[in-house]
Amino acid sequence: SNGDIMRNRLPTILFLATMLVGIIASYAVFNSTRQAERASFDIVADDIVDNLEEGVKQHIALLTATRSLVNTIDKDENGDSFREFINDLGLPDNYPGIQGIGLAPLIVTGNERTAEVIIQDGYGIERSVYPQTDESVRAPIVFVEPHDERNGKALVFDMFSDSQRREAMIAAANDQ
Repeated sequence: SNGDIMRNRLPTILFLATMLVGIIASYAVFNSTRQAERASFDIVADDIVDNLEEGVKQHIALLTATRSLVNTIDKDENGDSFREFINDLGLPDNYPGIQGIGLAPLIVTGNERTAEVIIQDGYGIERSVYPQTDESVRAPIVFVEPHDERNGKALVFDMFSDSQRREAMIAAANDQ
């Protein structure tokens, strides 16, 4: 009879209905978990971007302050004012990630001795501007602080000799 057939199929129908509800519930939980993870990732990514932007702003502020110092102090042949200013900034403690701040003035090629004398007076180092170049101007690093072994190796390096640095310097000069 129809009643017997329904009674025999009822457990199967109930089982299939329960399975369907379970699948729908599982999908809903999975979907909401994915959305929560995506939202959490977006928040973390936004925080990382904000931190990077803040770090870049701090670095630009340091460079602007250093430029202002260089533009306002009397000619400082041995770099004492520059050295004191940079050391007072407390780079390692206050600005992690900055190895140092230096000064690399533009000079006409052929006048390298001027930079070499500044290095000799400021750091007691006798070194020639390097590397060789075909450029008509050079930008040797004459001051770099804090003075440590790594930064000391950069002294009299001609920043203008490197194509990427040269392009960046030209772009910066054009923006002023």
